[in-house]
Amino acid sequence: EAGKAYSGSYIPSDTRFVSRASEATYYDETGIIRTAPANYPRYSHKYDGRKWVETGLILEGSATNRVHQNSIPSGAYQSTNTYGQPAPDRSNNAFQNIPNSGTSPGGAACVIWSGTGFVNTTSRHTISIYAKGVNGFDRVRLHDNNNNKSVIFNLNGVGSFESAGSVNNLAHVQFIGDGWYRIGMTYIPQTNTSPYFQMYSMETGNGSGGFQFFGAQTEEGDKMTSFIYTTTSNVTRSADVSTSLPTARKQ
Repeated sequence: EAGKAYSGSYIPSDTRFVSRASEATYYDETGIIRTAPANYPRYSHKYDGRKWVETGLILEGSATNRVHQNSIPSGAYQSTNTYGQPAPDRSNNAFQNIPNSGTSPGGAACVIWSGTGFVNTTSRHTISIYAKGVNGFDRVRLHDNNNNKSVIFNLNGVGSFESAGSVNNLAHVQFIGDGWYRIGMTYIPQTNTSPYFQMYSMETGNGSGGFQFFGAQTEEGDKMTSFIYTTTSNVTRSADVSTSLPTARKQ
């Protein structure tokens, strides 16, 4: 069926990529974020707890990231932000947030994004970010203050979350290697159309432990789709167009 879109799951071998009007990202065999040019297919990988395995052809619908990366982070509370940190795409575009010494769990935060981020207040949206613990810290909370939605994530092993009650258990965590995790949550924004996207350390501050962050994204829908690079404005990833070839049936 031409034009059918998938969400990064394995695509049957009789499905063929046709085109995509924009570039798009994927994970290579070691979990590094790579970018495929427009009209090039993407074959992604995931970590299964023991090794990296190919997940097959990626076919996704169109999506728009409304977080402007040049404005990240927009502030820090009881903590210090530093820039130019190694990121999961092998750039130096991540930043690091270190809580002040003696800060209680949940007391130190950095503001990721406070501009427009939601299309409406009637459909599900997903916010996500890449996170990595520094010097033994591994408990972090993703929080939308304006909509009172949050999830606590454990950044160890393959990753997990402790509580997602405020988002109806639609929490997402994906280990991508080198200590990096992509974490996210899905919910219907009910109070406004602008998130107050924050990250909280859930550890007692010691002046050296903290977290690194990269690649924030807000998008309409209930999944973390492939990361969309932005700078000073919204960016849309075009849909992958596919076709299905006829397959022979056993007589």
